[in-house]
Amino acid sequence: AFFTSDGQVSLRNRRGQERVTLGAKLDLRDPELFLIKGQTLSDSRLVGLSKSGQLTNVFFDGSVDMTDIGIVDPEAYFAQFKGHQILLEGKEVHVSGPEVNYTYTSKTPLDRSLKTFDMGPHFVLGIQHREGRELWLLNASGNIRTGFPVTGDLGMTIRDLDLDGKLDLIVADREGYVYNYALD
Repeated sequence: AFFTSDGQVSLRNRRGQERVTLGAKLDLRDPELFLIKGQTLSDSRLVGLSKSGQLTNVFFDGSVDMTDIGIVDPEAYFAQFKGHQILLEGKEVHVSGPEVNYTYTSKTPLDRSLKTFDMGPHFVLGIQHREGRELWLLNASGNIRTGFPVTGDLGMTIRDLDLDGKLDLIVADREGYVYNYALD
């Protein structure tokens, strides 16, 4: 999928030729679509969120299905990870899928960004509050991991930075500091 300068989506093959002509004009909130693999190509689709808050499914035959899911916040953010839909809207994060389902409500509005980290059978979410210069990690139950929030407001990643077999959360802040938090 390629995003054009006018905000549309073009589905092309690996040679750059248009593969599928879409049956509807897309008005996506973010230039981001998530692949949902089906058993066959006809069962697979790309999914995103429209500016009007509709869940937008783009099928590889060119058809587009838009479903109203009740989003009214123009700053809402949508993601798809490991078969789960993740919606950040205002102070709430909603996660729904085959294994993980919860709603987390923050005391303060959350930034329009979140990161998903694969942590074995489940995943954790990294969410930020830049105004407060802090971030949280939410576990698969929707609870804040012990030791959080921590300082940091620009990006984040989880890696075994020093190759000791233990994961580290690396995050920066707008003052130019880089923090390395041990997670184990």
